[in-house]
Amino acid sequence: MLRGFPGAPGIAVGPAFVFAVKAPHVPARTIAEDRIESEKTRFAEALESTRFDLSELKERASEMIGDNLAKIFDAQILILSDPEIDSAVRAEIENKRAAAESAFDRVIQRTMTKLAASPDAYLRGMRQEIEAVRTRVVNRLLGLPTLGLADLTQPSILVASALTPGDVVGLKKENILGIISEMGGQTSHTTLLAKSLQIPAVVGVSGAVGKIPNGTQIVVDGYSGSITITPDAETLELYNRKRRESIAPWPKKLAALRELPAVTVDGHKIELLVNIDMAAEAADVAVVGAEGVGLYRTEYLFLKQGRFPTENEQYKTYRQAAQTLAPHPLTIRTFDLGGDKYFDDSGDAFEQNPALGWRAIRVSLQKKAPFKAQLRALLRAAVGTNIRVMFPMITSVEELSEARLLLDEACREVCTRGEEVGQVQVGVMIETPASVWIAESLAKMVDFFSVGTNDLTQYTLAIDRNNPHVAHLFRPYHPAIIHAIARTLECARRNDVHSAVCGEFASEPHALPLLIGLGVDQLSVHHMVVPRAKAIIRELSFNKAQELARKVLRMETATEVETTLSTFHKNHFGQRWR
Repeated sequence: MLRGFPGAPGIAVGPAFVFAVKAPHVPARTIAEDRIESEKTRFAEALESTRFDLSELKERASEMIGDNLAKIFDAQILILSDPEIDSAVRAEIENKRAAAESAFDRVIQRTMTKLAASPDAYLRGMRQEIEAVRTRVVNRLLGLPTLGLADLTQPSILVASALTPGDVVGLKKENILGIISEMGGQTSHTTLLAKSLQIPAVVGVSGAVGKIPNGTQIVVDGYSGSITITPDAETLELYNRKRRESIAPWPKKLAALRELPAVTVDGHKIELLVNIDMAAEAADVAVVGAEGVGLYRTEYLFLKQGRFPTENEQYKTYRQAAQTLAPHPLTIRTFDLGGDKYFDDSGDAFEQNPALGWRAIRVSLQKKAPFKAQLRALLRAAVGTNIRVMFPMITSVEELSEARLLLDEACREVCTRGEEVGQVQVGVMIETPASVWIAESLAKMVDFFSVGTNDLTQYTLAIDRNNPHVAHLFRPYHPAIIHAIARTLECARRNDVHSAVCGEFASEPHALPLLIGLGVDQLSVHHMVVPRAKAIIRELSFNKAQELARKVLRMETATEVETTLSTFHKNHFGQRWR
């Protein structure tokens, strides 16, 4: 089994199509002095031709995925227009008498080397875009055809070192069952495109091209980020069932549960909500029988456009989603930018450790104008709907106090304009050890907590799960994580504050009984997980779940916790709901 990071949700089963493209070899060629001006002209013509090709791809993408997402091609078009690159290439031609392809290749290689050393995940990811531009321009200058995926003529799982949006848009969607990429992150352009096209994807899979033979049957799990090579019959049946359920989320045996509440056999109610990245996904809530949105990741509004959306753009988006859900809640997490979701437009965002640097609420409290625009938009959208606002990565009472003060200011500003505002509940993400330890104080200032288990695990265990050397140590079943969740939920109970868990941990079938036994009020998961979660809850005894939680809290190792939860699941549910 190989592991990467969830890129786009879903299950794909099929043969691997390994797309191994070697970068074009660029000979170190020099030119005669009297050829310098004509070589500059040849370079300019190659740039213009490539710009035309990319504009055509963007137009095709607009037809497939809409104008907003088609803007991801703007990154490559802008690279072609970068004055620093253009000036450096012309200097190579003029001062070193380098042929245009040699000059361009040298400049691009220097640029890629600088980006590779960047601690910022987004800038490292930009290497893919630059490499794609390099290949197109160099091939044009050398008179070589632009390599594509013309050989992918039957439904397959595409395996590649790196994929650009142009690679994906150039294919027939029905031939792409899934995507595996060695490069890329959860906010890369290819990931956003895969989500929009609803193609299951796993990214950041080290060595995938060399480890997956062409034509081999494989399974892509876009929920967990795992890849199974040559699955046995039992594993294949398990994933085929999951795939069928992901396509039609309510198979016959579960259809009767869709309109029923998530209540244990002894009458304990759990609210099931969904996580979304885009407003259009709010429509999935009713389809799967959930009770609202527990996490709306609004930073994707920025990542799609490359800028902060305006107040009115946000108002329309939030309003649409909130009206779709009403009377159920739409929980809007304010921009969680920074870290692995680079956004800065000032050029000075290089950080030694972005995960511990300028991100989430820290950015919002310094960039007050776009933050207040977001707050004004959601307050306006809350009129007659059920919107909740949630602040990410709160680590101190002072941060929460300032965020609430800005929310009050935004409310007054809207009212001063003569516009109506709605009432919103206020909550915080609990995703650092600091927030766990001050949860008692935070609970006095909010209406709800939401535990983000992904960051909580990373920060508590001091593990970067993007680092292949330590990724195996990223274990949400570690006793420290279980105790952190238990402490948070207990603080919430004592202060009459609603509690939720919204990380990947909440989607794990084995974790559900434990979280319910620890006393969580809400679980917020991907919409495809809702049917299985509801089935588990309706077969579960709350008393038994509490006994399980007490037992787990006495354990000392993650392995012991995992074994105990696996045994509990097998004893109570057999092979169902794995």
